[in-house]
Amino acid sequence: PSEHTSSTLDQVFPTLGGLSLELRHMATLHLVAKYIEMVPYLSHDYLTRKEQASLAFKCIYLEFSRGETYTKHPRYGRGVMVMKQGSCISLGLVGSRIIREARCLKTYSIDNPIAVNDTLVEDSFLGGNEPLYRFMSYSLVVFIPQSAIFEVLKDKKMAWKNCARWRYLRTCLVKWSRDRNDGVHMANCSGREA
Repeated sequence: PSEHTSSTLDQVFPTLGGLSLELRHMATLHLVAKYIEMVPYLSHDYLTRKEQASLAFKCIYLEFSRGETYTKHPRYGRGVMVMKQGSCISLGLVGSRIIREARCLKTYSIDNPIAVNDTLVEDSFLGGNEPLYRFMSYSLVVFIPQSAIFEVLKDKKMAWKNCARWRYLRTCLVKWSRDRNDGVHMANCSGREA
């Protein structure tokens, strides 16, 4: 079981509930827009401020302890994470309790979005493997759920057409290349040709 805690925007900032809808949108933008802007297909190039404010209400604040590992949120699934405080490293992929180590470790720190491209692919595409992250210090993360991103991209065709689909394609090509190389490696280890 994961030790991280998750809170909605209203739970972190309870005074938001007492504001009019217009003021809630403005306050939410001041609190979260910076993090939404870091995700190219959710930026102001494709979403209005009102659309970003609506998306911000779906964001979750996650807290992680030092040394904690994470693959996906038990309730919200996968999504984009932006470090507000702390740092983590990508350890590789985990599936069926087997960890496939990353060829190179990637470090994420404050204002560095995580899984911007990977979030665009469906869970079934990952073939039972999920990215594994380890937090190196206490960390506070703004989490944008995959379901909220898919909802936005369904309505904002230009965000998909001009930005997200190319990131989706890149993610697919990287996975296909990795799978192909793993197949060649496995064939070489067993003495067969791939």
